[in-house]
Amino acid sequence: MSEGICRGLTLIELLMVLTVAAILAAAAVPSFFDLAARQRLKGAADTLYGHLQHARLLAVKENTPITVSFRDSGPASGWCYGLSDTGPCLCQSTGNCRLGSGPAIVVGSADFRDTGLKNNFYRDEVTFNPLLGASNGGTIILSANGQNIRVVVSTLGRVRTCSDEVAGYPPC
Repeated sequence: MSEGICRGLTLIELLMVLTVAAILAAAAVPSFFDLAARQRLKGAADTLYGHLQHARLLAVKENTPITVSFRDSGPASGWCYGLSDTGPCLCQSTGNCRLGSGPAIVVGSADFRDTGLKNNFYRDEVTFNPLLGASNGGTIILSANGQNIRVVVSTLGRVRTCSDEVAGYPPC
């Protein structure tokens, strides 16, 4: 008759496995937070790109100038932008931006936590004109964790994104 052999882990082996698992988890957590911040940054850039394209299209379609007004600052104090067909609007105050008969489009740092926004537009606004969607041109820089994505608007109204730090975008 053969005897059954009991196999198991000693307490020391179990502690070693748990220690290695804890070290691996501790190494992965910062990487996970960087990934989450990068995804929020990409989301902010893609949303802004879409809204600028929408503003240009709407200006041509409705035959009226569409203004995108910016209030920029760092991640700590908040930023916002709003689309309006009545000229510049104060995006930080509810109800100041109007877009046709529908609700205004207003986006801010509350939607994209830990991101910053800076722009170099004259008077912190870009206006798309009905004639072919031309604009006053400029650049918006969205940032998070030392990484930047630029959204560039040409005087012809062309909108493009670029980044030297974030994968998935052409270099600037």
